[in-house]
Amino acid sequence: MNNKLLNLALIFFTLQGFSQIVNEGVLKIKDGTTVYFGQTYTNKVGATHNNEGNLHLKADLINNGTMVLSANADAANGTTYFDSSTATIQNISGTNAVVFENLEVNMTNAVAK
Repeated sequence: MNNKLLNLALIFFTLQGFSQIVNEGVLKIKDGTTVYFGQTYTNKVGATHNNEGNLHLKADLINNGTMVLSANADAANGTTYFDSSTATIQNISGTNAVVFENLEVNMTNAVAK
């Protein structure tokens, strides 16, 4: 019994090390809303990302889906923040274009190359 619990605990903690945030549908961050993603964020093929609020990314961004600009003229035009205090590099990658209405980068441990 103890071996089964130990194996289950090891699997759980191993999976936690590879966790990420994945959008497979429609992610809409509404005006006035703030969202924090501490792990890699993937916008998958067929998914839509629409940020009218504030999105703080603490890790990488992978865009294989669609990123749209706000259609709401009254929205505050969303801001995406790359603001990790621990990462030295935050990557932007994927198969599709990445669109930001407003972008702020504030990485305290960034290394210039």
